[in-house]
Order: sequence, then structure tokens, then C-alpha cells
Amino acid sequence: MESPSLVASPHARGVLRERKNMKIRMKYFVLGLCVLAVAIVAITASNAQIATSSGPGQKAVVGVQMRESKERGPIRTPDMSPLGKEVASELIAGPNSGLDSAFIVYARVPAGAHGPAMYSRSVDEVFFVASGQLNVQIGTDKLVAPTHAGIFFPAGLPHTYSNDGADTTVVVEIVQTGASSADTLASLMKPAQPKKIDNTAQYIRPAKELPPSQLKGGNNSQFEANRADGSSYIGMHYDQILPKSGGAAMHIHPFNQVYYIVDGSVHLDYGMKSMEVKPNQFVVIPEGVVHQFLNDGDGVAKDILTLLPQPPPNSIADVPVDVHFGQTAPFIGATPKAK
Repeated sequence: MESPSLVASPHARGVLRERKNMKIRMKYFVLGLCVLAVAIVAITASNAQIATSSGPGQKAVVGVQMRESKERGPIRTPDMSPLGKEVASELIAGPNSGLDSAFIVYARVPAGAHGPAMYSRSVDEVFFVASGQLNVQIGTDKLVAPTHAGIFFPAGLPHTYSNDGADTTVVVEIVQTGASSADTLASLMKPAQPKKIDNTAQYIRPAKELPPSQLKGGNNSQFEANRADGSSYIGMHYDQILPKSGGAAMHIHPFNQVYYIVDGSVHLDYGMKSMEVKPNQFVVIPEGVVHQFLNDGDGVAKDILTLLPQPPPNSIADVPVDVHFGQTAPFIGATPKAK
């Protein structure tokens, strides 16, 4: 007869079986967690390529990595972190960051990179090629937009882009906001198929680089997008400004403005502040903010100026404002007196 100390009771055997089963269940639970973790990492990596955030709830597309600028002042400087192989886009301004009339995106397109698969928008979209060249497909036609070209994509136009050159291309993208305040860059975008589009060359609008001898005082503006060319909402022009010259004296607008400085240094008076704006910086000027620009450098300054929305025909765009610093307000029925 076996010693009682070596023979497990039925209760003890049940306990041992339960412990064994618990170990098995724990093993599979841990294995399941590992599989789930791998799946989450894979999905996250995939979504980083096919869907990234451009504000709450927004999605980007294949080949585009997008971030949102945290800057909220009038001057906004794009992030210049090292580039990878994909398009690096940054939402500079939009409805969540002080600009309710458009989305402003700064995109760097490395050599060999391709933007989203062919798409169209339900609103107008305008590109400006700040440097390099951009390969653009509109419908079935393939075109090349040179440096300082504007590209107009009216609502519903199927298009995509890439950089087939050897150097990085920089693009400023302006996208009209939608009818709903809930609209995002993603919701305004849908997949499209190539189809024959007539006269696609009309959408590529290279700017003319003028020698200083042909420039006059003021902005010397060339429209890249305006109502006469089919863009009823977004107005954009390319400016070339002589030294010690600029736009109107202190004034306001009944619309929003966004500047992007292409070349040169520009002096900005913005409300009660004065500041210098350097190349590759944006200036966001909301409706009703008093301001003025001046090229205080020694060379020709170049910028693109976007009017959002474009003012109606024959309306007054620049509303002059008398600014009296150091005075007491309000001046109702009396002559202003200095302090």
C-alpha cells in the first residue's frame, strides 16, 4: 500500500488541475495580448501613412505625413524637421487656429515622393510652388509646374501630384473651407478616377520674374487665382516689391489675408506691434486688423498674398485707417488730443 503522504486526495488533484488550467489560460491570454499589440502597432503604422490628423477627426492620405502647427500668432514658421521619403505637410492655419475661411498647408515633397492617390475636392484648391518643380496630373494629362507657379484646382477636378525631380519641392496649399463648420481637409476630399479634361494647361499659371527696372512702387501683383480665371472664392497674387516700397498705408480689410514670404525681408505693422517677417514665414491677418507692409531690405521682396474670401468685384479692398498712437479714445464730438 502506498504511503498516504504520496497519494493526493481528490480535492488536492482538483486543485492541481485547476492550477494547471489557469497556467494554460494565462499563457494564451499573454499570447493574445502580444498578438493584439502587434496588430495595433501595424495598424498605427499603416494609418500613419494612409490617415494622419489635420485637426480633430481629420485624415490624410497615402504618401502624406501631416502635422498641425501649434503657433497661433500673426507670424507662423513652418516646422523644418529632417525629411523622410514621404510628403511632409503642416497645417499652418485653419478654422481651429485663427482662420475660418481656408486651410493653409505647407508641404515639402522630397525627390521621388508622390502625394495622395488621385482625388478631387468639393471646394476650390490653389497651390503655389515656392521652390523646385511639381509634377501634376490633371485627369489623364501630366504637366510640370515650375517654381513660382500657381495651380488652380476647381471643385470636382481630379488631380494628384508628385516630385519627379532631384530636389525637394516646397508647395503652399490653400483649400477653401466647406459649407459646414464641421468640414475638415479629409471630408472635403474624395477619391477620383482619371478622365479626359480639356485644356488642362490653363490650370498651371507660372509667374513672370520681372527685373527691378520694370518694377514700380507698390506690390506689382500678378494674379495666380482670381474670379476672372474661374476662382470665385480664393484670390491669390504673386508680389514683387522694390526696396523702401510696399502696399497701402495702415488699413483694414473686410476679409482675411494670408501672406507667405518667398524672398526678402518685410516689415510688418500689425495692430500696435511692429515685426520683421523673414523668408519661408506666413502672416495671418484676420478681418478687421489694422496693418501695413513695407520692404525695408536692400533687394526685391517677393511674396504671395491670399485673399479669403476674394472681395466682390468693384468693392473697396483696402479700407484706410487713421491710427493715432498715444491718444485718448473715444473722441466723440471733439478733436483728438494727445496725452
